[in-house]
Amino acid sequence: MQRGQRVVVVDAALYPSASRCAAGIVNPLSGPRLAKTAGFETRWRVAARVYGDLSLQLGKPFWNEIPLLRVLRSDNERQMLEQRRSEANYRPYIDTIMGSGRTGLPIDDPFGSVALKNAGYVDTAALLGVLRAYLKTHDSLVETSFVYEHLKTSGSDAWDWHGISATQVIFCEGYGVSANPWFHTLPLQPVAGEVLTLETGAELPRQIINKGHWLLPLNDRACRVGATYAWGWQRLEPTGRAREELLAALSALWRIDLTPRVVAHCIGARVGTTDKSPLLGRHPRRPALLVFNGFGSKGASSIPYFAERMVQHLLDAKPLPAEADISRCAAL
Repeated sequence: MQRGQRVVVVDAALYPSASRCAAGIVNPLSGPRLAKTAGFETRWRVAARVYGDLSLQLGKPFWNEIPLLRVLRSDNERQMLEQRRSEANYRPYIDTIMGSGRTGLPIDDPFGSVALKNAGYVDTAALLGVLRAYLKTHDSLVETSFVYEHLKTSGSDAWDWHGISATQVIFCEGYGVSANPWFHTLPLQPVAGEVLTLETGAELPRQIINKGHWLLPLNDRACRVGATYAWGWQRLEPTGRAREELLAALSALWRIDLTPRVVAHCIGARVGTTDKSPLLGRHPRRPALLVFNGFGSKGASSIPYFAERMVQHLLDAKPLPAEADISRCAAL
């Protein structure tokens, strides 16, 4: 739309999606190996610019750059951190390494902690809500379920859906792509995740804390805690098991009783891929049909970058990043 294109979004917002449940955390170093995502520097820079511009354009702050405290969970993680500190491409993200009990917070950190730079979060729920209202005011949102059989080809370079003619149809469906007749064979690895929103009886710090599970403060007395990982689920519905797992993780982190009260519990399906790279590109036999998917748990940091690459591909005929182009996959 910023490039002057007419866009129509079709979305009934019926099934649980990762974007609506996600905390939108951007974390430079993740996993037990404190690994940096390839290309993180560029993706961070683009994300900060895009989310900042959207905040200004739409009149609501969505982007929050706040510190992230990584609580180490073993001697192995401590040793890995020391190794990372010696590597030039990791040093920009490592702020302060602290011994046990040196954070100034009542948390359990027997192996110490590290403060990370270039971290923050996107308020995804607020962003989606405002974008939805924006699309409505521009007559660009159709709130209905998309029935694939209703999409008809109307020539070599156009498709028709209920009287709307389009030269490009982009499927940004998340887990819903598993039912897509053109793209369902892509190598997806969907993982369900659950998140709690809590009110607490004790004051919270203004920083993200990660100790296997993460805590994201919303204000002095409210936070979100997540997330769980479940493969092979039967139904996308919040579970008591996940609720207890997250509350137990919170209790194990804090040395004081936060007396948490659950005010919301959501679930969504992250769509990762077998090679950990997104899935962008054109169907080999229907080039006007495209897919934009497969961001897993890295969507907040990587989607702005890949969205810009997709726009450049659509309007300027630039090639998609090789690591994300679906041409790398087996034939659809």
